[in-house]
Amino acid sequence: MSKRGRFEYVTTLSAKGQIVICKSLREKLGFQPKQKFKEYEKDGKIILEPIIPITELGGILKKLGKQRTKKELIKEIKSGWYKTEASP
Repeated sequence: MSKRGRFEYVTTLSAKGQIVICKSLREKLGFQPKQKFKEYEKDGKIILEPIIPITELGGILKKLGKQRTKKELIKEIKSGWYKTEASP
């Protein structure tokens, strides 16, 4: 465990530019094979953001139960709430 109280894992960049995300992190974060991510650099670190398939957003407005601004809705979607509330 690191000084920040979280586990850190070591991975290697392959000759093809591939990096393996360890199984425990994939399971914890709900990553699936063939899942797509946005990739960018911030403060010298690589950031991966899962892209939410449009099929997972079906009926989302009914499930919200209250009106939200676009900014609030995006924040909630990014937080991953839809995985527990909107998924069967």
